[in-house]
Amino acid sequence: MSFLYDYVKNIAVFLIFSAFAEIIIPNEKYKVFLKSIIGFFIIIIVLNPVFNIFNKDNTNIFDYVGNEFNKTIIEKEGNFYDKKQKEVIQKNFLENLNRQAVKILENVCIVHNVEFYLEKDSFNIERIELAVEENDEKSFFRIEKFKTQEEKESEFNNNVKKIISDFYNLPYDNIYIRKQ
Repeated sequence: MSFLYDYVKNIAVFLIFSAFAEIIIPNEKYKVFLKSIIGFFIIIIVLNPVFNIFNKDNTNIFDYVGNEFNKTIIEKEGNFYDKKQKEVIQKNFLENLNRQAVKILENVCIVHNVEFYLEKDSFNIERIELAVEENDEKSFFRIEKFKTQEEKESEFNNNVKKIISDFYNLPYDNIYIRKQ
């Protein structure tokens, strides 16, 4: 009998509280939201005994709804922070790759710009774009005097591509070189 008394008392207290809340809220547009929230809680209070009948671990419906709500929030926040963390890691990874490529090529040519492009949702290198300039003082490649300028540039580009391709295990077709 005390169960029924507590049940009716909870409904009465909540209805008094909700009537008081409706009086306090002066603006009609906010009352619509308030009534929606009050209706939600009335449904929970009315269904609480039914929930308790089927409940094996004796948690009440408010704890259950709160836990589900918290799980949803934690999952959304976790996904948000996972995405942000991945973006920061990817940015640092690309910066390190850029510095590394400049270091690898510093004895071969002057590197003006390096851009690495990664495959979607991974850290695999899809392609590399380089803006380089020949530096005869630093070049390890022997370019014959009797070759045309196009042949010299082609040989230079192929040698740079070979170095990058060997180091990053990337096909030649995924390495793009621009002369500065």
